[in-house]
Amino acid sequence: MIRNNDQGKVFVIKGRTRVIEEEVEDTTDEKGNRTTIIRKSPSPVVYLLDASEAEILELR
Repeated sequence: MIRNNDQGKVFVIKGRTRVIEEEVEDTTDEKGNRTTIIRKSPSPVVYLLDASEAEILELR
């Protein structure tokens, strides 16, 4: 929790990791078999709650 005494605001910060899926390759062989390669990578997300305004901001 962060308190800004100049403006009287109170902030709560929460972080988490979200998994992003990205299609890297999509191929079909001569027999018609389809292969799709999907890459999963973590992406950090930080949430900032402004308690004085009841507003949630998502920072990526």
